[in-house]
Amino acid sequence: MNGQHAMDEMRLTGSSKALALLNGSNNTENGDRAPEVDHQLAEERTHADNTVSHIYESGFKHGNFSDINVQIGTTVYRLHALILSKSPFLVHLMSISPFKGMIYMPIDQYPDVTLEAMAMTLGYLYSYQASRSLSQANARAVLASACLLGGLDDLCERAYATCKDSIRVDTIEEWLAWIDAHPSPLAHSPSASAVSTPRSPSPQSSQEGPGPSIYGPYAQLLRNDVLDFLVVSLPTTLLTENESNKSEATAEATEALLRIFSRVSFDIFKSAMESPNFVIGSDHDRFRFAKAAIARRKQFAGRGAEESVVLAVGEGKGNVHITRKLRRKALWKVAK
Repeated sequence: MNGQHAMDEMRLTGSSKALALLNGSNNTENGDRAPEVDHQLAEERTHADNTVSHIYESGFKHGNFSDINVQIGTTVYRLHALILSKSPFLVHLMSISPFKGMIYMPIDQYPDVTLEAMAMTLGYLYSYQASRSLSQANARAVLASACLLGGLDDLCERAYATCKDSIRVDTIEEWLAWIDAHPSPLAHSPSASAVSTPRSPSPQSSQEGPGPSIYGPYAQLLRNDVLDFLVVSLPTTLLTENESNKSEATAEATEALLRIFSRVSFDIFKSAMESPNFVIGSDHDRFRFAKAAIARRKQFAGRGAEESVVLAVGEGKGNVHITRKLRRKALWKVAK
């Protein structure tokens, strides 16, 4: 019995020490073991980094031991089906390809995707090292490529953050052109009152709403980011550029904002003017600005619609309302 009792005590003591080590309560043993644990984690990290680096250099860059060719345009990449299987899109292409060990990626069907961005995205399937060439210049194309392939949420988040950081005064025109090319489905729904205003006098060739965006949920996030920049960041930046002469700064900022808002689509214009967060002054200032912008927008809105602004008194903040109604076509009576 005494021997059994001693064994039980040893088990209890060992269990207590193990729990103490896990909980960090045994300072002496935990302190002695911490460097060993850190060293082991460092070795594991080094091993993982070396392995990933080898796979990226030997597998992706040099195509060693490739078992599948991926053709993009006229470029052929010698890759590996196991790595590509991380992407649902590529899995689909591999499953329907009539050629064994060969798939064709029709990126010409996706104007937002560039060959450079797709190459980077394919490389990211092998290693995070591929994302080192991510920049504000290619972030939007990388985001489109990563969303197309799927299974790359971390790369999507990095590319989206880079896109968001690229929304600036000197790039806002480019972002507005991107929004025109990727309108929100809500702006084209039958219940929506907003009808898009082209940034050029040419009318739209179709009244059908846009299909699903290649950017998925990031399309609306970027639209919201651009709108937030137009409503808050842009006016604030323009108004603080010349603080020495506030009246001159206000006049220059107003003129710059009028040039921009005279060309944006109607849904963006309506959202910005009706937002109480629009940094332009009081509701009356916002009303006067919207009225001046509408006067300039007439040359771009075409003859088929008429925009107007109303200041609803007594409704509190955000009481500026923008409306647009379509003009009826004139009916000609045919004389008998």
